Amino acid sequence: DGEAKRLQEEKKQRDADNFKRIVQETEKAREEDQEMQNLRDVLWEEETEAARRREDAAREEKRLKLKQDMALANERQLQAKRDQLELERLAEVRLVEATQKQFAEDEARDQRTAAEKHAAKLAYIQAVADQKEQRLRLYEEAKRAELDEQSGASAADDYRRKVIDEARRRLLQQHAALLDGYLPKGTLSQHDDPKFLPSSSSSPSSG
Repeated sequence: DGEAKRLQEEKKQRDADNFKRIVQETEKAREEDQEMQNLRDVLWEEETEAARRREDAAREEKRLKLKQDMALANERQLQAKRDQLELERLAEVRLVEATQKQFAEDEARDQRTAAEKHAAKLAYIQAVADQKEQRLRLYEEAKRAELDEQSGASAADDYRRKVIDEARRRLLQQHAALLDGYLPKGTLSQHDDPKFLPSSSSSPSSG
């Protein structure tokens, strides 16, 4: 009986030990499972946090890229506007320069035309004056020639008259006595003729 009781006690002890071992193993397995679950939870949370951070980073990157794209687009738009304004300014400058050049050319052409007209007017006036002077000179030359001709004719007439008068005087001096009383009345028309006759002249019938 004592042996059976001892064996029974040992069996109970073994069963208790086995149960305790099983309980310990089960508890250990549960704890290991819990630790694994906790680890999985931690990993999930870390992954979730990492994913959130990635999403946040992606959103921030997208926001920054959109901001940069908007800034770049705005800068391009401003640059295009500046380029357009510069083109308009250059076009206006070229228009002003072309207008000023055209105005200067028109002014120069008007001045040349005015100068040519003035020169032509002066040339016309000078030509008229030259023609007038030439006509006057020709008239004066013709007048002088006429006067010279008249003067020459008058001098020749005076010379002939003087020769005739001289011959007349000589004839009167030489033949005064013979001619006294025989000349028709009015023959002695020169104012010097009577002095060549005798002061007490007689007619031929009184002799």
